[in-house]
Amino acid sequence: MPPDHDLVACRTAIARAARAVRKRPDDMAALEKLGRVRQDYAEAQLAEHIQQVVAKAPPLSDEQRGRLAALLTASGGDAT
Repeated sequence: MPPDHDLVACRTAIARAARAVRKRPDDMAALEKLGRVRQDYAEAQLAEHIQQVVAKAPPLSDEQRGRLAALLTASGGDAT
């Protein structure tokens, strides 16, 4: 399956940010940006995987959806 557009965009952003950090390793703004784009990439990977699993799964009950949602919010992620 070809990578999702968001994943490609995230990989590109990581490469650019990493290049900036290599050129100027003391640049805190570049380091922070690299951290943010890595988080964005992790989110995009997780979202793609969840979409694939949900597409194959039978419909879930409200209780099942609630338990799965609790897994995501318990991980420290922001539910907004």
